[in-house]
Amino acid sequence: MKSIIVHPKAKQITLTLIVIMALLSMIPSVAGKIVLMDLVLILFYIAAAQWWNFMSFHAGMVFLAPQMFMAIGAYTAAIAMIRYNVPFWGTFLLSGGIGALLAAGLCIPLLRMKGMYFAIGSIIVSELFSKIFSAWDYVGGGAGITLPSRLSLPLPLLYYWALLLAFISTIAVYLLYKSKIGYALRAIGSDELAASEFGINIFTLRALCFILSAIFLSLSGSIYIQYTSYIDPFVGFSALWSITIIFISFIGAHGRILGPILGSIISVELTSLTTGFTGLTPLIQGIAILAILFLFPNGVWGWISKKLKIPTTI
Repeated sequence: MKSIIVHPKAKQITLTLIVIMALLSMIPSVAGKIVLMDLVLILFYIAAAQWWNFMSFHAGMVFLAPQMFMAIGAYTAAIAMIRYNVPFWGTFLLSGGIGALLAAGLCIPLLRMKGMYFAIGSIIVSELFSKIFSAWDYVGGGAGITLPSRLSLPLPLLYYWALLLAFISTIAVYLLYKSKIGYALRAIGSDELAASEFGINIFTLRALCFILSAIFLSLSGSIYIQYTSYIDPFVGFSALWSITIIFISFIGAHGRILGPILGSIISVELTSLTTGFTGLTPLIQGIAILAILFLFPNGVWGWISKKLKIPTTI
C-alpha cells in the first residue's frame, strides 16, 4: 500500500494546510480585539456548521436542533470549571464526551425516525432539555450560569483553541467524506432502501454520524461559553442557532467542505456591518441573505468553484 505522504497531491495539500495554519497562527500578534472576537466567532461557526452540513446534505439526516448539543457542551464546560475547578482543556474534552454519551442515548428514539419526523423529533427533544434546564437549580435554572472572569481564557488563547477546533472539524469531515463510511452514508442519504439492499448497516452508520456530529457541536459549545461567559436555557437552546447554521450552510454552499467556511465569514461580517442600524439589523440581514440565495442558489462558494472549475467534493 502506498503511503499517502508520498502521493504528490497529498504533499501539495499538506503543504497548503501547513502554510494556512502558520499564517492564521500569526493573526493574534497583529490583530486588534474586535477582529479577534470576530475571528473566534467565525471559527466557532465553522466547527459547528461543517458537521451539520455533512449530516444533513450527505447522510440525509436533517437535524434541526444543533443548539441542543452546543448548549450541553457550554453547560458542561461552565459547570466543570466553576464547581470542580477543571482546567479548560479538561472541560473541552469533557464537553465532547458528554455530547457523545447524550447522542448515543438518543440514537434509538431519534434515529428510528426518518425524514421530517427525525427533524421534528430533534426539535422536540431540544425543547424538552430546555424545559429541564430551566427548572434545574444545579445548572442555574432559568437564570443560567455566568462564567467568572478568572476562569475566562485570554482572547488570543481562545482564538487558538477555536482555530484548532475548526481545523480538526474541517479535516475530519473531509476524511469522513472520502472514506468508505462516507460513501456508505452518502448512499444512505441518496436512497436508503437501495443502500440496505446492498448490505449497508443503516442504523449503525447513521448513529456513528450522529455521535460524531454531537461531539463537535458540543466542543463548539465549550468555545461559546468562553466567548460569551454566559449561558441560559433561553439563549443556549434557542432555535436561532439552528437557523444561523442552516443559513451558513446554504449561503456558503450546501454539501461542500468549504461552504461553511465562506458562509461563516459572510454571516459574522454581515452581522458586524449591520450592528449600527438599531432595530433594523434583523431586517437588513434577512434582505441580504435572501439576495445572496437568489443570486447564488448553490451558495457563494458553489458559484466561485463553478467559475474556477474546482472539484465539487471541495
